[in-house]
Amino acid sequence: MNQCNITQNRVKGSSGGYTTQYITSDSFITCVNVIENNQSSGWFNYHSKYSSSTSKFKVSSCNYIRNKDSKSGGSLIYTNTDLIMSYCCILENEITYIFEVSSATMTFENSTTDSTVSTRTSPIFKNTNISSCPLFKNSIPTEDLNEEEKEDDFYIPYIKKPIKFVSIFALIASACS
Repeated sequence: MNQCNITQNRVKGSSGGYTTQYITSDSFITCVNVIENNQSSGWFNYHSKYSSSTSKFKVSSCNYIRNKDSKSGGSLIYTNTDLIMSYCCILENEITYIFEVSSATMTFENSTTDSTVSTRTSPIFKNTNISSCPLFKNSIPTEDLNEEEKEDDFYIPYIKKPIKFVSIFALIASACS
């Protein structure tokens, strides 16, 4: 999955975000925004592998912001396969558990979250003291926008354009090679 926006949905049941099931090879999710969705129960974003597979997931450049679970007991990020999350931002979610790790490991690195509440196995946290989220912007009422922003078809009040974020990592990657 690459450059995906899942915003302002209401789901009766689980998977208010995305579901990836039965992977058989290493898989990647890049530049995904799951913002202001509501669901009634279960897992919001679901990562799973085929039972005999040793596949892993890598999620990078992602935002999980202001999602809600109307009934208690739900999880924002569920995985039963090894999962590495990097350059991610998890803020202002109203969900019982942020992380649910079942029979696997999860590493949350070079990212930020305002809650580390987990169930089953706790994730491994590395370098999570990042002070801000590059893609995250506080809500801005339309009347406070300047004329250029009002006319920009790609302006989204809660996030900056993802290409800016991706460009930063492309620049870093080219400098490291």
